[in-house]
Amino acid sequence: PYHRTEMLSNHLILALRYAWRKRRYTLLNVFGLAAGVSCCLLIGLYLLDEARYDRFWPGGERVFRINQTNAFEESRTAATVAVRVGPAVAQGVTGIEAVTRWHLRPGSVRAEASGGTPSGGQPPKLFQETHVVLVDSAVFLVLPMKLLRGDADRALAAPGSALVSESTARKYFGTANPVGRRLRYENRADLTVTGVFADLPRTTDLRADFLVRFETLFAVEAPGAAEFLRTDWLFNPTQTYVRLSPGTQPTPVETRLNEILRRSGDERVARHVRLGLQPLHDTHPHS
Repeated sequence: PYHRTEMLSNHLILALRYAWRKRRYTLLNVFGLAAGVSCCLLIGLYLLDEARYDRFWPGGERVFRINQTNAFEESRTAATVAVRVGPAVAQGVTGIEAVTRWHLRPGSVRAEASGGTPSGGQPPKLFQETHVVLVDSAVFLVLPMKLLRGDADRALAAPGSALVSESTARKYFGTANPVGRRLRYENRADLTVTGVFADLPRTTDLRADFLVRFETLFAVEAPGAAEFLRTDWLFNPTQTYVRLSPGTQPTPVETRLNEILRRSGDERVARHVRLGLQPLHDTHPHS
């Protein structure tokens, strides 16, 4: 053991002497090794973060997004479908437990003063919001968000219902209870705050500061546009998510989705449009 220790010591001394004589070459190698290890660590951390997207939803392995493929001059697949698809699927497709549309509609939001603006008080707060999302009342069955205030079963039951995120509630109402307060959306629709949901994690593509009952969309759009959205089967502005029943496979559900499309759409839709299911866990890496 003594000779072995002495030999290792001699090798170390020789290596240090060589490194000192060739210090430029040594520094270059050490820097290159450090840079390579750092890059590998950064890439690994990035991939780990990407893999975490939308993995926090309870039962997320049964949640799918309905995608639309249009095959006209060329085939293109989009993450959105027609507004009518959601209600049609909810009424006519077995194997689906719940359906919600997720329609991003930025716009102005104004908080109405409680009891009117008092003399000398602050005027109502007005903001241009980018993450106003129109959803169906079944949104909590598909995407179970944590509610801090309100009842998930009734929060979006009444016309004009809206939920706000925790940070949005602070922005508009400070520390006061926002439930029951009034909002004016796009200066066309009156909303009543019925609950507060916890801010969604950063690792999701489903951003929302407001969750508004879906029918409000038709109140803020021009009458002609609203009627077009209600009836058209080709224009596809809306993300739609479904939760499959336990044990249900996506392939037969896709078949039933396309049967509805062929029955309900016009000839263009029947010939050139197909619907498919994409697992929620795949929507971020394969958007």
